[in-house]
Amino acid sequence: LIGMDFNMKSRLSEVLQVSQRVERDEEGRLSVFMGALNAKTDLRVPLSISKPVSKYKIRFSLIGFNFRKEYYEYLEVKDVEFRWQAQLEAREIRFEALPEPDQLLMLSVSLLAYSETRMEEGYVLLNSKEFSPCSIIAAFHAEEPGEYPTGPVNMKLNEAQQTRGASINNMCYEGNRLLREQERRNEKITKTTAITTKQRAKELGEKLPFPVGTRVSFSPKP
Repeated sequence: LIGMDFNMKSRLSEVLQVSQRVERDEEGRLSVFMGALNAKTDLRVPLSISKPVSKYKIRFSLIGFNFRKEYYEYLEVKDVEFRWQAQLEAREIRFEALPEPDQLLMLSVSLLAYSETRMEEGYVLLNSKEFSPCSIIAAFHAEEPGEYPTGPVNMKLNEAQQTRGASINNMCYEGNRLLREQERRNEKITKTTAITTKQRAKELGEKLPFPVGTRVSFSPKP
């Protein structure tokens, strides 16, 4: 998944010319080390965006997926904001969120362009279908497999999740249903095989000149 772009018309690696390195500490927290950036030369932005732009944001979004429990969660978002002509020094962006051990992690980076207006909000977003660079720069396996659901998932938040419920979104994962169906098929095959084996043994016993389980001597002596 690392390097996957969400918009083929504006690839992040082509638009944002800055180095990024992701590390994870022993506790499971992530840090991004971003190289120095010159907004004038390190951003390859089309003229339709660069001409009206007033400021940019580089957004780092950390998302946790739990396919067993069928939800995904926005764990933390970090923004690096700067003016269109700014020069940034190299820096570390540290995430404080501590993911749950059964979450698969993805870290994405997107570039947002804004134009200054006289409206109350002050800025309007310039991103569109033609220009919306975003890519996954890191992904991590879950540290624990998580509990396998024996039936359809009823998304009830536990106490820890209730405190951050607004960031959690339900999702349907067909893999759980397919695994349950496969398990039922395996059980059916096992039962059918056992019944067939017993039936064949019975039929074979009926064809033998002596009852099954009878001790038979093959000695030539009477």
